[in-house]
Amino acid sequence: MNIGQTLISRHPTECDWVRLATLIDTEGNLHITGKKTFDLQITVPNTDVRLPIWCQTRFGGFVCLNEYKPRHKKTYRWKAAGPLARVIINGCFPYFISKREQAKVCVEFAGTFTGQRADNSILDRRWLLKHRLQKERKPYDYLPVEKQLIEGGASEEEAFREAAKLADEARRKRNKRRANKPSDGPDHIASPAG
Repeated sequence: MNIGQTLISRHPTECDWVRLATLIDTEGNLHITGKKTFDLQITVPNTDVRLPIWCQTRFGGFVCLNEYKPRHKKTYRWKAAGPLARVIINGCFPYFISKREQAKVCVEFAGTFTGQRADNSILDRRWLLKHRLQKERKPYDYLPVEKQLIEGGASEEEAFREAAKLADEARRKRNKRRANKPSDGPDHIASPAG
């Protein structure tokens, strides 16, 4: 079901923008992906295929099927990334409620794309925004370290940068442990050939 990712040429109505913002607020996720080059990604998963298909029909992007383990329901996931996600975050922004702070970070991130090649200062800004978004989503990964560094005399910006570096390092270690952990078998079931 990968129809490809296109920029919005469908002219969504204001009602469509409100509906999509509500879906992202309640079911969706906002991510800044990448390690050296970064981009925005929006996902809306649901066990009812009609919601992701609606998103794709109105806004583009693509729908994929995630099958995990036999005891889990099939999950369909709508994804929009790159320039399309940047257009969508700006279109939905006025209507966000619960993810408004995350969306502010994403809008600021989208503003770093000017059509010019990104220099080191822009890449550094994107890295910081990626961590600001992660902090909005999982503050417990950052706050204890930041508090300790600030009490030790560091500025808020220095404390955040150090906490972000430590979060990256912890994530790398977690991923390495997971990669070395023996598997109980396949994590997903392949969809039947049609």
